[in-house]
Amino acid sequence: MDTNGNYTVSNVVIRQAPQLGPTGTVSQATVVTFSVGPHGPFTLTWPTTPPAPADIVAAITARVDELRGLDTALAQLNQRP
Repeated sequence: MDTNGNYTVSNVVIRQAPQLGPTGTVSQATVVTFSVGPHGPFTLTWPTTPPAPADIVAAITARVDELRGLDTALAQLNQRP
């Protein structure tokens, strides 16, 4: 996620964390944190059912794709006269 195109995902941590619901009840959420290149940590949260490993990979991949798109758009913006 930089001018060198470093989109390496690292420091992935999956943990359970208490989450306060709208009625004041506490439930367990799955929280995934990770870095992309030198940036992060980014956080993804699943509030109820724990995600399957494929769901976690898909969500991280979607975030990396968003970052790549943002970098491309910013590079194009910076090339304008």
